[in-house]
Amino acid sequence: MAGTSEVSGVNVVLIVTDDQGSWAVPWNMPELVMPELQRLAEEGTVLHEAHCASPVCSPSRASMLTGRMPSAHGVHDWIVATDFSSPGGFLSGQPSIAQTLADSGYICAMIGKWHLGDSRDVAPGYSRWYAHRAGGGRYVGAPIWRDGKPAAEPRHFTQAVGDEALAFLEEEAGVRPFFLHMNFTAPHDPWFDQHPERLTGLYEATDFPSVPAPPEHEWFAERREDFHDAIADRRGALVGYCASLTGVDEQIGRVRRALDEHGIADRTVIIVTSDNGYACGHHGIWGKGNGTIPTNMWNSSVRVPFVLHDPTRSLPAHFTRPWSTVGVYDTICDATGLVRPADGSRAGHSLYAALESDDPGEVVILDEYGSGRMIRVGDWKLITRPGGPNELFDLAADPGEECNLIDEVAQSDRVSEMRCLLQKRFAALSLPMYDAARRHVAGFGQRLPVDRGLSDNETYVQDRSSGLTP
Repeated sequence: MAGTSEVSGVNVVLIVTDDQGSWAVPWNMPELVMPELQRLAEEGTVLHEAHCASPVCSPSRASMLTGRMPSAHGVHDWIVATDFSSPGGFLSGQPSIAQTLADSGYICAMIGKWHLGDSRDVAPGYSRWYAHRAGGGRYVGAPIWRDGKPAAEPRHFTQAVGDEALAFLEEEAGVRPFFLHMNFTAPHDPWFDQHPERLTGLYEATDFPSVPAPPEHEWFAERREDFHDAIADRRGALVGYCASLTGVDEQIGRVRRALDEHGIADRTVIIVTSDNGYACGHHGIWGKGNGTIPTNMWNSSVRVPFVLHDPTRSLPAHFTRPWSTVGVYDTICDATGLVRPADGSRAGHSLYAALESDDPGEVVILDEYGSGRMIRVGDWKLITRPGGPNELFDLAADPGEECNLIDEVAQSDRVSEMRCLLQKRFAALSLPMYDAARRHVAGFGQRLPVDRGLSDNETYVQDRSSGLTP
């Protein structure tokens, strides 16, 4: 291991929420009470066009940590937990940002939702570990691991994540550079009867006028029952959704105050983002990429909030060009001054490089969910699925993605060019053993790593009898 003298001394706090749409931030949603996030945004850089690598939690989180697209790391859907425990073997042998930092003298802590395989064991690179056993569930009595044994967390889980983060800072702040990886389950459902009245009471007087309620999309029909309670009580669901985010906001404030108290705020980079987008009625659905059949990659599912606060540099307040969170790995390397290990499958681009570039050239965004793939070039967005349906949107003229131009004769050349570019990019970035081009991923979860007996055309989970939710 390299000595600490070789590291820059810049700390990193990566805060990841669960199912937070890009609309669910205070500068886009006046009803939302998140003063700490608002202050962080005003002091840092807000990305207005941040995209996740996949519109569901596990593959997107894996992409942030490895810098690879799902077809290069093999996590293609949310990982199914049985009895609140998950199989291991995901990301085996693939270096993560935690390993890169640890090898350079950093101490790394993962606190909260892991959902990248069995969370009983500490993942490579991390020294401090407080883990949810699955990927979601109740906020009080949440399933966790304690001393290697299953337990129920008596604290509200959002509060527990904050408590554990502060305990880590109390022990490690100022000792050596650290990477604090905080993963909340908020604002993932359940939304009813989960949060203290001091949070839900903040939304007593609003009917959430900024949240659209268009007619239901036809692709939502087969998933509608999964959101029965939210559809029956839209306002109640939004109260829970927003109250959970206000709870996260309190923990952001606690962490920032702790950094000030320890005298390290001026050398700590904070990133706040989400694993995937989410719709609470947007586009006529509730949910994310698997909120429809077929799965979708609309903006409500693939666009995420993103705030970078770096007190060590002078950066612009706003960034409006598209960017993908698969670049989180490279961004953290740049923030800490670490040299990236060679990896021909890494697809991400550092946010610092994008912020400092006057001529970004052709900005291309990729997204995938199983065999479904998306490419965005400028304001044009193409979504392809084996056997269809395919979609083409002009985001400049149609930001709500309401007019599918895929069958327009005038767009045939554009579709061909974008399809060729999509295929070229994925061919360069995918690894054969992990490529999902022929894998049928229906949005009901992944049970095993792809190198453990799944054939190319096998559906990961075909029945819904377990009642497990993503």
